[in-house]
Amino acid sequence: MAKALKANADPFLSLLEWRNTPSSQLHKSPVEILFGRRTRTRLPIADKQLMTDAAPKAAAHLEQAKQRQAAYYNRTARTTERETLPVGKVVRFKHDEDWRKARVAKVLPNRAYEVRLEDGTTRRRTSRHVRPSRESFTERPINVDESTAEPATHPAAQLPQSTERQTKTEPYVTRSGRTVKVPARYKD
Repeated sequence: MAKALKANADPFLSLLEWRNTPSSQLHKSPVEILFGRRTRTRLPIADKQLMTDAAPKAAAHLEQAKQRQAAYYNRTARTTERETLPVGKVVRFKHDEDWRKARVAKVLPNRAYEVRLEDGTTRRRTSRHVRPSRESFTERPINVDESTAEPATHPAAQLPQSTERQTKTEPYVTRSGRTVKVPARYKD
């Protein structure tokens, strides 16, 4: 320490060298006695000399822990890929909080689909949000004036829905088969 202070050198580097120097009686350095291994110094040293007897055993235990963790993960992990849906397949896709009926209009890259709704509008969804359906699909007929225009792709750009259901006198039947009865106050 005194030599390091006189030479304006870092006293901690000299302390590091002193701790890594083996003693003549024990044949081990203070660091080896304390940590059970050599430590790196400013002098070059082979990586093999820095290894301990317990290092291979620790690496084997680490590998076993990784395999055990992989086995636990693989018990419930989904390993099958989603099927690619063909163009024209009737599907249900996630729209906000509910699932709406549509038809696959185009298969896009990266497991995505362009789906066409019954009103003629299109949406883009990933395969996670598109599921096949066995329902029938009836697309709204397009008027002659609409045939030249591009269908709207955003809900805000849609035309207002027709009030066809409100003016009907016959009951409305849902997909599940339940008959919806319109209250008397709405029959006017």
